[in-house]
Amino acid sequence: MAYKSGAASFVVLMVLFAHSVLAADYRIAKALSVPQQQIKLTITPGERTFSGETKLTYQLSQPIDYIAYHALGLTLEQVELAYQGKQLSLPVVAADEFDIVRHDLPFTLEESAELTIRFTGLVGEVGSVQGLYEVGGDGDLTTLFTQFQEMEARRVFPALDDPGIKTTFTLTLDIPAGLQALHNTRPVKTQQQGNRQLIRFAPTPKINTDVLALAVGEFNATELKGAGVPATAYMQKNVRQSVPAELGTLIHQSISYLSDYLNSPFPYSRLDFFIAPIGTLAGMENVSLIALNTNQLPGADASQGELCRFRKLIAHEVAHTWFGHNVTMQWYDDYWLNESFSEFFAAKAVAHYYPDNNTCTYTPQIRAFDGDNHSAPALKRIVRDRTDNEGIGGLYYTKGRALLNMLEAHVGDTTFKQVMRQYVEAHQGGHATTADFSGLFPKSLRVDEIVNSYLTQPGYPLITLSKQNDKLVLSQQSFHDDTGRRWTTPLQLKFWDGHRIRTQRLILSEAAMSLPQVGAQDAILIDPAGVGYFRHIDRSANPRFPVDQRIMADRLADMDNQEALTKTGLLGYTHYIQGLIELLCTQPADSLEASKALDILKDAFVAQVPAHLQPQFVGFLAQRLPKQRPWQALITQSTGGSWLELYGLYLKSPEAIGFARKYAASRPLAQLQHRASVLRVLAKNSSNDEYQDLLKLFSTDNRPIQEDLLDSLGYVANAQQVSLFYDFLLSEATRSFVIDYRFQFPAFQPRLRPVAARYMQQHKAQIQARIPDDQLQWFPYNFITGCSEQDTALLRRTFADWLTVAGLEKKLAIVEEHIRSCHRDTRKARDDIAAM
Repeated sequence: MAYKSGAASFVVLMVLFAHSVLAADYRIAKALSVPQQQIKLTITPGERTFSGETKLTYQLSQPIDYIAYHALGLTLEQVELAYQGKQLSLPVVAADEFDIVRHDLPFTLEESAELTIRFTGLVGEVGSVQGLYEVGGDGDLTTLFTQFQEMEARRVFPALDDPGIKTTFTLTLDIPAGLQALHNTRPVKTQQQGNRQLIRFAPTPKINTDVLALAVGEFNATELKGAGVPATAYMQKNVRQSVPAELGTLIHQSISYLSDYLNSPFPYSRLDFFIAPIGTLAGMENVSLIALNTNQLPGADASQGELCRFRKLIAHEVAHTWFGHNVTMQWYDDYWLNESFSEFFAAKAVAHYYPDNNTCTYTPQIRAFDGDNHSAPALKRIVRDRTDNEGIGGLYYTKGRALLNMLEAHVGDTTFKQVMRQYVEAHQGGHATTADFSGLFPKSLRVDEIVNSYLTQPGYPLITLSKQNDKLVLSQQSFHDDTGRRWTTPLQLKFWDGHRIRTQRLILSEAAMSLPQVGAQDAILIDPAGVGYFRHIDRSANPRFPVDQRIMADRLADMDNQEALTKTGLLGYTHYIQGLIELLCTQPADSLEASKALDILKDAFVAQVPAHLQPQFVGFLAQRLPKQRPWQALITQSTGGSWLELYGLYLKSPEAIGFARKYAASRPLAQLQHRASVLRVLAKNSSNDEYQDLLKLFSTDNRPIQEDLLDSLGYVANAQQVSLFYDFLLSEATRSFVIDYRFQFPAFQPRLRPVAARYMQQHKAQIQARIPDDQLQWFPYNFITGCSEQDTALLRRTFADWLTVAGLEKKLAIVEEHIRSCHRDTRKARDDIAAM
């Protein structure tokens, strides 16, 4: 609310004062904080603009001669400063390159001041997932939601939009009568005003802008029983899905595990969920109003892997209560303190309550290594604006979590738990940095060195065991041949002298070091449980560590390491593939080892094996794998979909294809186990008429089925079906779905990549009209599975006239480098395949 008193002469002075924007820094000075902010927004779903008024109460830690805040894409209409009983109109000025609006003053502010700003803003389209945007859904109901992480709250209201500043926010909404509104807190007063209503919410706890949220629309509410705290799930009335029955239990389990491990109680009075098709996000940890994408909800026939991923997602978002909400990073250069810590503890919680459901909690390195290469940014680096964090999100979940796993193994469970408790206790309600965390460990453990070496540079080491002058030596170099890089790495080793197993821990920080007190002929297992964030190779010629002395974790870690070494030509590809085939022929069909082997073979057809060598590769596999599989039994197992895809998509097994057709015809789509895999096999082996019939299945009102169809029908059989699939993606039928990343599916087939590229060139206008501007820059990633010089040229040619899209050229360079690296690293593998 604006103050009406003030000295007229002072107002004139301020109006005449000329303002110049001098962007001296990408952050607002620490002297400014806003302990309280009031926000009023007038919103009408369906309209492209909204209006608002906000009052920021500033505290000043030192005298300053300016006032500042963030704003992006807002039209500022009036700015008034209240200071020492006077009201001053400030000139409206533009934000700088870091979205900072700075009003220089001809006098000095001390202690406190208030700023009232009136403004208007824009509502983002479906799929934009920035600021205040429309959420997809079925039917004509319009729902609005917010995404403020990261640096996006400034799109909706002027604020100190900085994670290092926590504020108590009081929100009032003016919305049409009959609609509902959700927020981090509950409404305390609702006032009807004709065909509008004014809803005032209780003040929030002191939080940063990233985790604020609001939703406007019509919702169904489901009480989440067994959650342990008051909890309600809200879902759009036009979304035809059910809230998972176990959601309340998962919340309770996550809270119980985290609060017990950290010796820190859940700090809020409730924990609600907003469930909707929220674009490309899986979830978002808004305080007391967690967002969850409908495409993450497991169906009635969900596999153990799907259930595990859902459970981990819920645990991850709940873990943010401690890592992000209660203890908040000072700035985005320490973003890993939020995401990596939450992912680490989510895996712990799921493994604790579901010890047999470990398909998504084991060795996070498996996912991290592929994305952590030459072109990957370091996890800790200078972050000035939102673009500096683009393209790194996945590594916070994988590399950061892998680093924590490695640290825990290094320092021991007891010490690690003690430090985590100290960390939360020391910084609860406030902020922390990486140094605050690593500094809590005993100096002798060298945790600060380990953390800094892995956070401040991309990539990871290749550790080599060799023999020099009859002594065993460990040496390190960059796995990607980046000269000058060296890591401080904790190692666990197992030794086998033919009679017993010994273990040893050490830290490798030099270029090379000798192994003390080790027999020259001992068999050595490096990183036995697979918790080390590095690759390793044994060049010692010593006996191989006996297979019968390895546990399952050892075997899985060894498989993963051998896969990486083989892809880069450090091991023979044919020998490696024969090992995978032997494993598939001898291990249980639903074992973790079999699951991983199946994934590796499927991925080979997408990336490593070029189109002209695929017939040879198929023949090699078909001669050695069983021709007959018990499909009726396999489809009920956790790996059934992977088996069916390997045989039906790639090996073209008549038995697998016939089973998929018969199975799909025998029951409704909703009852198909591994539905997406079955649909992929049908699509890949369909005539054009049959493919058209598959497209018609999308007319169902069952959204999970529709999502599976969109994830499956891109596995097309020919060039004409590429066009049919892309035309369908761009049709009105998919208007409420995220479609941008689904353009990649036809490009999974090397022989169809040119066809996919040609379509994108010819339909650039339709694609750009459909994909939100901020998502278009990621379109080159649809070709990231390319692995040839021809793919590099194709990529550059395809996007030659897209370079005006903001951020696209940078993404294009990343994808090009990824393709070039794949082509270089798989040269030996291609030679081996050609000789099969």
